[in-house]
Amino acid sequence: MGAACIAALVLWHAGDPRLGAYVLAGCVATLAVAGGLTWVCLRLLNAVSSAGAGVSWRYGIASFAPAPSRNRLAGRCLVAGTDGSSHPDADSF
Repeated sequence: MGAACIAALVLWHAGDPRLGAYVLAGCVATLAVAGGLTWVCLRLLNAVSSAGAGVSWRYGIASFAPAPSRNRLAGRCLVAGTDGSSHPDADSF
């Protein structure tokens, strides 16, 4: 829904549907390239860590994928405008 609203605003602000389409295509291509590069970098780091790197490397690379419960609590705290210290799940945060 949010992406559709932003796309509509870009098309409206561009004034020309063709120009708006070029801008949106550029945004999608940029996100795809950035996502692909991130995926490749994480795979390379994973290969380095499993190829005999130290324990600290393995823990550091593993921290790039936090637990889902942390993500949910962080999202709730952002919505509520708190730091999460008073939340019932704060001990797992």
